[in-house]
Amino acid sequence: MSYLRLLLLALFLIPVLAFAGLDAQAGPYRVSLTTQPKVVPVGQAKVVLKITDQAGKELEGLDVRAIARMPGMFMGEREQRAAPASGEPGSYAMQAAFSMAGKYEVEVKISGPLGTATTVIVTETGADTGVPSGGGFSIFGLIPWLVGLALVIFVIIRMRQAGQSVNWKGAFNRATITGVLLLAVLLVIAMYAVRNWRRPGSMTPIEAQVMEMNTPAPPGLTAVELGEVERGSITETVRYTGQVVGFVEQDVNPRVTGVIISMPYYVGDRVTKGQVLARLDTSQLDPQLAERAAMSNMAAEGVSVATAEYQAALQEVAEARADIAVREGGVAEAEAMLEAARQEKSAMEADVAAMQSDVANTLAEVSAAEQEAKFRTDELGRMRQLFAQKAVSRSELQQAESEAADAEAKLRQAQAMVRNAESKVAAARANVRKSDAMISAAQKRVRQAQAEVRAARAAVLSKQKAADAARKNISREQAGVAQARAGYQSAAAQRGYAALTAEVDGVITQRVISPGTLVNPGQTVLKVAQISPIRLQSNVAAADLERIRVGSAVTVTSREGVGQPIRTKVTSIQPGVDPRARTGVVEALWRNANGRFLPGQYVEMRIEVGAERNALTVPIEAVQRPPGEPGAAKAFVWVAEAGPDAGKFTVKRVEVRVGTSDGRRIAVSGDLQEGYQVITVGAAYLREGGEVSAPVAEVEANGPVVEITSSGYKPDSVTVEAGKPVTITFIRRTEATCGTDIVFPDLKIDKPLPLNKPVEVTFTPGRGSEIRFTCGMDMLRGKVVVR
Repeated sequence: MSYLRLLLLALFLIPVLAFAGLDAQAGPYRVSLTTQPKVVPVGQAKVVLKITDQAGKELEGLDVRAIARMPGMFMGEREQRAAPASGEPGSYAMQAAFSMAGKYEVEVKISGPLGTATTVIVTETGADTGVPSGGGFSIFGLIPWLVGLALVIFVIIRMRQAGQSVNWKGAFNRATITGVLLLAVLLVIAMYAVRNWRRPGSMTPIEAQVMEMNTPAPPGLTAVELGEVERGSITETVRYTGQVVGFVEQDVNPRVTGVIISMPYYVGDRVTKGQVLARLDTSQLDPQLAERAAMSNMAAEGVSVATAEYQAALQEVAEARADIAVREGGVAEAEAMLEAARQEKSAMEADVAAMQSDVANTLAEVSAAEQEAKFRTDELGRMRQLFAQKAVSRSELQQAESEAADAEAKLRQAQAMVRNAESKVAAARANVRKSDAMISAAQKRVRQAQAEVRAARAAVLSKQKAADAARKNISREQAGVAQARAGYQSAAAQRGYAALTAEVDGVITQRVISPGTLVNPGQTVLKVAQISPIRLQSNVAAADLERIRVGSAVTVTSREGVGQPIRTKVTSIQPGVDPRARTGVVEALWRNANGRFLPGQYVEMRIEVGAERNALTVPIEAVQRPPGEPGAAKAFVWVAEAGPDAGKFTVKRVEVRVGTSDGRRIAVSGDLQEGYQVITVGAAYLREGGEVSAPVAEVEANGPVVEITSSGYKPDSVTVEAGKPVTITFIRRTEATCGTDIVFPDLKIDKPLPLNKPVEVTFTPGRGSEIRFTCGMDMLRGKVVVR
């Protein structure tokens, strides 16, 4: 049974040992640390940080920075940016130096979409960082479990073969469980004591064996910083001390005599345009001002009355003109009636002529009827004689009598028609006379209407004259108002002069007179200076004055070094030079919206006086001169040539001739090329061919990054996914390589690789095993593996 208890204890301790990895929690991030090699060495090692979220998802695109150092000991370590590990999502790698054996703290700072967090992971030299951690699953972590489980199964089988039964009740009794828990507690206490209760600086036996204090520092730990040789324009400047002067400086003077009764502002107070700065006593002007105000009010009332009269006159003129329109309408109506009467008379006269023609025709018919009646009468007498003589028959006599009677009837009818026609003529003539009467009446009405129009027009003229007179009266009253107001304004101006106001936005620069003092016109009370914009002036030597032009750039800083420098331009140059000091004034304007500069303040002005175009420049700190050998011809720089390992460089000395400098960079000429790396910090103890290490310039890339060093491509294999566009960034770190261009023979891509300049190659890989890339001479080779 004792064997069974030992097996249970082993199964309890196995997970503690299997999952005792280097994990940490940094806010919303989980961080797992491993090294290459997996056992932390004394010397250089690659630190790999795998970062996931709470759900275990690998996070990419983070800004990860870390520093590895011994607790309480500073040995020149610097915080580095961990670059994304190629082909390992969520992994970030950096180089770290474990200079001596012992415990190390790796401080990790993470910035990303989930926020910013910091954590510290503790490790030590000799520790195996390849052991899987509890933060994720690994087949290696299951091996101890599987071995233990196999051992338990073997023991149980052997017990059954020997005829023994497993007493589970005895295996899990109180004593067994208590013993296992006690051992676990002792183990935890021991581990905590070793890590936290040792004396400061003490080491474990393993640390003491590997510790060698006399071991020299690993190569490449010299603290150096690099700058780059660039080609471009550089501008030379001259530096002078300048003074701040107000853009407009106002002397606040009174215009009238009076005693200052109020002046609440002091030197340094900010004021705005129109703000009252001081007041004089105006009590003697108040009665005069009140009198002028009353006169002005009376004159204004007269203008109101005259205006009302003028409006009434205009109304009467309008009414008179409206009456003219009515009268002219009556004239038109009367003329229309006259015309109608004349037309009616013409019609009546035409009727009379027609009736007279009918009378003549009727008379002709009467004459014919009389002759016919006389003939028939005579014929009847003859027929009667013949009937008496029995020469004709009675029927013939009767026919003659009938014809005679018929002729008489026609005669009477014709005579009646004559009378009717004559009566119509008489009636038509009566209508003509009536039309004449109507014409006469219409003509009289026309004359009367025309007379009324003339009268209305005369009334309009009369009323218009009255309106003109009223309007002139308004002008006269308005002149009186203007005169009264001028008197009032004169008095008000006298009182207004008692208020001394600022003419500009600015600050009080001087307070000349105190309150209670009697002042006279023209006497200065205060001084105000406008500070936005403001003038920056400097006395420049005549030799430099000749090289300065209006529009030259100026960089201005305060003498105290407070605030960021500002850039502006020269706005004016004094045309003359002081014959004694041999200087001239150069002035630049600055908007000074935040009030940073104040009048009287001293500043430092850097004025551009020359420039070089398309020049090779280096940081000014990179230029070195041998001790005791001044002069441009003896200047040199240390050029850092990249080695096979990232961050490792070999230095060589290159003599240069210096030129124009802007205070930050300096133009040089010599055996240099654009893109060379030069040492700016840490060049004091370098030797020709010496090795140094420096942070490698970070490359912002949207995909894999391949560096070209003297030993070839790093890495020389990149894995991509088929059918998806990919961008591979190539950067050449050294001059000593044939990889001055990048060639993809299968894709027909050939691009030059300038020194330290990232070059992107974008393509969409198809299905296939791999795509080759080489240098132009086909001596360096790499491949893109397509998944």
